[in-house]
Formats: sequence, C-alpha cells, structure tokens
Amino acid sequence: MNTIEFQDLLNILIALGTLLSVILVYVQLNQYSKYSRAAFIKDMFLKFYEDQHIRDIFYKIEYNKFVYTPKFHGSINEQEMDKMLTYLDVLGILAKKKVIKIDDLEPLYYEIKRIYCNKEVRKYLDFLKEWYKHNNIDITPLYGLEHIIKKLKVSCIHDNLSNNNN
Repeated sequence: MNTIEFQDLLNILIALGTLLSVILVYVQLNQYSKYSRAAFIKDMFLKFYEDQHIRDIFYKIEYNKFVYTPKFHGSINEQEMDKMLTYLDVLGILAKKKVIKIDDLEPLYYEIKRIYCNKEVRKYLDFLKEWYKHNNIDITPLYGLEHIIKKLKVSCIHDNLSNNNN
C-alpha cells in the first residue's frame, strides 16, 4: 500500500501553488499586453492627426490640393510629406519586424489608402525610387510603407476619390 508522506504532500502543494502563480502571472501579462497594444494603437492614430505637419499635408492630399511639381523640392510641402511618409514607413518597418502586428495599422487604413493612391503622391514616390537608384542607394525607399500596402491589401484600382484633382 502506497502512502503519501507529509513531505511529498507538501511538495505537491508547493508545485501546484507555483503552477497557479505562473498561470496568474501569464494571465496578467497577457492582459497588460492587450492594454499596452490598445494604448499604442490609440497613440499611433492620434499622432497622425495631432502632428500639425502631417495633418496639413494629409488634408492637402485628401482634398486634392497637393500637386507634385519641380517646385515641390525644398518646400515646406516636401518636408511635411517626408515626415508623414517616414512616420508610416517606421510603422511598416515595426510591422515587418513583428514588433507590432499589421492589424494594429488597420485604424490608419483609410489614410494610408488616400495617401498611397493619390496620383500626385505616386509621382513623388516614383521620383524617390529613381533618386535612390541614381545615388546608388541599395534599398527600396519607404519599404516599410510598401510592406503596409502589401499586407493591408491596399488597392488603387477604380479609386475615383484619389484620382480626381479638383
């Protein structure tokens, strides 16, 4: 007949207590992670609209007031555009490196689509690609943004809103 000694029973209780503690810590960390992610998503979205330069250039794009011409280079519009595109590029790089999930960027889907599908913005993006080639820069400009476009399946086909220049 097997008997459990007091020491064995105590060891089993300690092991169960430890297991329960690990489970509770995991649940708390998981919940904290969700709250942290939610805060990040909120802050990411607010940053886009609270930054005056990003907001200014975005609304020029949104209302088809942005036109890419040679005068664009060196202008305030170029600085604002570069800031906005770099912001989205960094978010895309973070998603590509799996620091954040691509789904975290869904709240900015509309803005990303309006920017990326705007034909004047596309002219600037084309210029940047050529500029990188001309200067022997061996990376794709804004590859993080390109990652977002691909993963969020942004399509510019039949996008009447972004192709009107009023």
